[in-house]
Amino acid sequence: MVAGTEYDYVTGTSRTRHKRRGRRLGTVLLVLLLVLVALLVVADRVAAYAASRTIADQAQQQLVAQHVHSPDKPTVSVDGFPFLTQVAAGRYQKVVIHSTHLTSTDLPGVVLDRLDVTATGINASTSALLNGNGSITADHIDGTATLGWNSVTKLMVDSANTSDLQGVSVSSVSDGEVQLRAPVDLLGTSTTVVATGQLVVSGTSVKVKITKIDTEGGNVPPGMRDLLASLRSAFAVTVRIPPLPYHLKVSAVHPTPVGIAVTAFADNVPLSSAAAHQ
Repeated sequence: MVAGTEYDYVTGTSRTRHKRRGRRLGTVLLVLLLVLVALLVVADRVAAYAASRTIADQAQQQLVAQHVHSPDKPTVSVDGFPFLTQVAAGRYQKVVIHSTHLTSTDLPGVVLDRLDVTATGINASTSALLNGNGSITADHIDGTATLGWNSVTKLMVDSANTSDLQGVSVSSVSDGEVQLRAPVDLLGTSTTVVATGQLVVSGTSVKVKITKIDTEGGNVPPGMRDLLASLRSAFAVTVRIPPLPYHLKVSAVHPTPVGIAVTAFADNVPLSSAAAHQ
């Protein structure tokens, strides 16, 4: 038998040790390839995390520039895998920005409980996205915001040109309607007026369209019916929605148990301070 050769007594053939070495080499290369892939995935996620931190910083600066403040920095997630190929192209699929408890110096006492925006078609250089040095813009943004009932009530009272809404409380009822309750004096009789209505968007404002007005318990003397009906216009207030960050335009509102849910959108939006000043 030749040196370096093994004889297989079952098949009656011989094989060299070089074949076994070849298989070992293939295994080593496969392991190295898997390690390389794992390192690339880690590098990809690290780059995505760095980008999310940069956008969060830029988002906070944008809020401050619009006189909007929050106790916490916005949180950001950058979607799309692999991320590094997006970096090479300078265009990114989707970025989601989440902010909470937003207040404006222009509207004291009004709190935007939460704001979630989804930006798509993001354009940014590598240095802009990873270091914040440059312009970051989004082709389109969809936003959803929640305005609590306490803030809605304040906006209603501030918008009304009558004292009839003093002490008013607002809540949601079934079928997407809102209910306004306020203590009033009808011909010397103290009672609580209950008005039910729908929310209608008109530009940057929301109007309460009253569909029904009554007193608590529904026991209204005939002589007070006309007086009660005259209060309909007082409860049909127009509420100005606070200016939303990122130049979002209100498209729809919907009452929820905790407040008004606002849906908004914007196009060609700057996400960085550099882009905002261009």
